[in-house]
Amino acid sequence: MGKINNEKYIKRKSPPFHAKDYPNQIKKGNDNLNYISMKDKNNIYKWIKYIDIELPSPNEYKNKTYIGNDNKYYHSKENKDKIYYWKELKIKIMNSPNKYYKQFPNYKKPDYDLTFFTSKIKDLTKDLEKIGILFFYLKWNKESLYAGHTSFIKDKIKKYLEEHNNYPNGYIFTSDSLLYSYSYKSKNDGIYIHHAIRNSIINSLNQILISYFPKRTLGLQNHKDAIVININEKNSLLPTKKHIMFVVEIVYLDKVEISNDDFDKVHKFVTKKIGKKYIYDLRDAYNSLGSIMLFYTVNTDTITKFAEKFKNMKIPFLPKLKLIRVAPNDPNDIDSTIDNKKLSWTYTF
Repeated sequence: MGKINNEKYIKRKSPPFHAKDYPNQIKKGNDNLNYISMKDKNNIYKWIKYIDIELPSPNEYKNKTYIGNDNKYYHSKENKDKIYYWKELKIKIMNSPNKYYKQFPNYKKPDYDLTFFTSKIKDLTKDLEKIGILFFYLKWNKESLYAGHTSFIKDKIKKYLEEHNNYPNGYIFTSDSLLYSYSYKSKNDGIYIHHAIRNSIINSLNQILISYFPKRTLGLQNHKDAIVININEKNSLLPTKKHIMFVVEIVYLDKVEISNDDFDKVHKFVTKKIGKKYIYDLRDAYNSLGSIMLFYTVNTDTITKFAEKFKNMKIPFLPKLKLIRVAPNDPNDIDSTIDNKKLSWTYTF
């Protein structure tokens, strides 16, 4: 057992040693790179190039793929001795997301065929242009590999709009990368279309969307959310309740700050007391000197009743109250839903 000095072993790239004599051990090859002795599918030890870059323990990522700091893909694979090691994946840029992801060990075939949507993008784009809306669709290529990130696409849209000024009413967007992610089953089986649309054009946009996907969408229901196109057709589409963000400011008589424990109890108490009939969700909460602030998204048709819930509310865990102020977080949100009324309530004690 030791270095082999014949020509075959000296000229090859891997170490000049029999791999079987150094099971699961690392040796430097004739090319000055490290190799590890591993069993192949026939239970024969062979030298495999050892991954020298900084990677976490392969035992933490058993049978999973990891992107190294060299932007290459590595898969944590088990050898015949039940030892996990990193194997570099030779990944090529293919001409479609499905062909690209087929190269990965844990590839799973998509659950849904989205051609019902993609086949209509060309015509939909033309109809949206007529009402001054850009449909920005980023196709699959090397540059758009990571374009599932909306910030990447928004940068592209910004540059495009700088050169094209015929879209005064905003834009909607998606990408091949995003659509591919929607082709797998999830809790919400739908295509989510992001947007930046003027309030005044929403009804016209919805008419077009519904004409293309009548059993799949209601169009844009809430300006802050994405447009949802259901993948499976539905006999009846129930409209999503519109909701607007409100801020509830609870002010104390004294300039004190409550403990974090009491703060958690307060917003849980208030949220439960008002109930899901009026609240869509609690978006944020702040604990500060002399007051706390709770940010709720409130169902549009229950705004007044939501506010009145605070009128005589006895809130535990708090110092003596000075007032509770309830108001829309952004007054502009009210314009298209409550006939431009100025909505704000203050309850004093």
